[in-house]
Amino acid sequence: MNIYSKFTWTTARQTAENLIYQQTGKHLSDLEIVILRGAWEDRTYEQISEARGYTSNYLSRDIGCKLWLNLSVALQEKVSKKNFKAAL
Repeated sequence: MNIYSKFTWTTARQTAENLIYQQTGKHLSDLEIVILRGAWEDRTYEQISEARGYTSNYLSRDIGCKLWLNLSVALQEKVSKKNFKAAL
């Protein structure tokens, strides 16, 4: 068994939650969790927005941008929807 097989959605969410809380003093919002989960499942913002009833622009530019920026600051490296698994 390799190290990556233990990196599950639950572990990723908890790690992101801890990092964001340490950085901002706030917990992940429900929408940030939705975006994180969608990214975990390799969904586009459009797919996430259709499932949740928000516009893809709102999710990507307002919620997602803030989420990736906070994770970038916490990890001291550029984090995005495409590389967050490796960063975490």
